Amino acid sequence: MLQFLCLAGPACLSMVIFLKGDKQERRLFQLVMLYGAFAMVDTALSLIFTALLGKAEYTCLQGNLNDTYISLKSMIFFIVISIAVGGAAKALDTYMDFNFKVKKESPKDEKEN
Repeated sequence: MLQFLCLAGPACLSMVIFLKGDKQERRLFQLVMLYGAFAMVDTALSLIFTALLGKAEYTCLQGNLNDTYISLKSMIFFIVISIAVGGAAKALDTYMDFNFKVKKESPKDEKEN
């Protein structure tokens, strides 16, 4: 149960922060994709910062979250990172707009050649 909370909790927290106040209706597939993106970003950043900021616990970085002390210590750090990631994603979504325009090329006529 503790492993499930350590892996699923931070991504859900990031998603809740990102979707707070959002009036847009989202489908289940969009929510699952959003959860997957937050899970990858949260986990990657948390493991990078755990490794860079001093003595990294062997069981934390190797994915063995059976030790309760290390699991809770990692969980607290993961929660801090997930709050920051959720807030940063919300700020990017609010203040930046990304648009893509796809242009379809017309086939060349063989008569012109």
